[in-house]
Amino acid sequence: MNMEGKRELSVVIDGKVYRLSGGSDSYLQKLASYVDGKISELKTQAGYNKLSTEYRDILLALTIAEEVFKLKEEIEVFNQDSRDREQELYELKQEVVDKKLQIDTANKLVEDYKTKVNELQKRISRSRCNLYGRREIWCQSLRTEFFQRRYDRGIANCAFS
Repeated sequence: MNMEGKRELSVVIDGKVYRLSGGSDSYLQKLASYVDGKISELKTQAGYNKLSTEYRDILLALTIAEEVFKLKEEIEVFNQDSRDREQELYELKQEVVDKKLQIDTANKLVEDYKTKVNELQKRISRSRCNLYGRREIWCQSLRTEFFQRRYDRGIANCAFS
């Protein structure tokens, strides 16, 4: 434990032991391991070991900063892609809503037309009944007139015989 009462963790970076505190042990170990790995990578470059300690520290900081900036750029590209996809999704949802409204309007028209067709069929049926009824009345009237004339002629023929 350190003076502030925090637990300390011993880590090895570039062959030296450092005591760290301020986070979970696993997190601090990951950070230390990452920095140690970066130092190992830099040591493989020609001339690195000939640089002053201060210059090596700056080179390490710049290498890590470059990675941070590349990751920030990737995150921005990802975020832009995400925004673009959200916009596309919004537009597609709007299209779906518009199509549903068109379908609802079309279904309403279909129902209205069905109602009108039913009403027209009823009117046609009533008109046919009226027409047939009038025709029957007219035919009955013609029959009556025909028989009346035959009857009248028959009486007239009987009167002259």
